[in-house]
Amino acid sequence: MHNGDPAKASYQQGVANLCLHGPILVFETAMATQRISQAMDRIDRALARIETQAALTRHSPAGDTASGSALAARHEALRSSVIATVAQLDALIEGLGK
Repeated sequence: MHNGDPAKASYQQGVANLCLHGPILVFETAMATQRISQAMDRIDRALARIETQAALTRHSPAGDTASGSALAARHEALRSSVIATVAQLDALIEGLGK
């Protein structure tokens, strides 16, 4: 250590420890980034499937009124479920960023 200066010795020891653990920190950060990226990809694919089904539903014949209202109720229930799930995913992703 330099000239017996305890503050300098402590700093140098801290830097040495950081250098030893630096690759682990980088690896953990890379893994967290990869998990977030994979989650975002899954969300994008799920939204694409939902959009496709919504487009198909809009362009298909309505059928009778009873099945149309049942379909509308199912659609609203699914829509509410998707909104809640996306909100949960947003909270999880936000928590990973902290």
